[in-house]
Amino acid sequence: MAPIIEQQPTKLLQGYLNTGLVKCNFVNLKERKFRAETNAEFAEWAHEFGPSFILMNQRFRPDDVFDKFIADNNGMFRMLSKQRFNSWLRTYCLHLTGSNPVEGRDGAGKWMVFPLKEDKQLELL
Repeated sequence: MAPIIEQQPTKLLQGYLNTGLVKCNFVNLKERKFRAETNAEFAEWAHEFGPSFILMNQRFRPDDVFDKFIADNNGMFRMLSKQRFNSWLRTYCLHLTGSNPVEGRDGAGKWMVFPLKEDKQLELL
């Protein structure tokens, strides 16, 4: 009988031949993709402060959110354009809801609405 150390590689090879290469399920792939498409500081800030002032199914002004983000980060992002920040907000909406935000413009300026997902609406009832 062969020692256990010699049997282990044989068992591993037999397992590989039986099942093939098993794909790994990435638990945090969605979060990593969100951080890569935006900014790590924005992602942390959005998860921490976003739910308190970006309410689902309610209109908000991206300019107000931009000003809050700049103020909360002590002006670190002074060179950040509002266009880029708005694209981060769109990505954040996709990350949260799986759909694009509803956007529009009125006399006061641009506005956005983050729609609820269908299953989220049922959870709130």
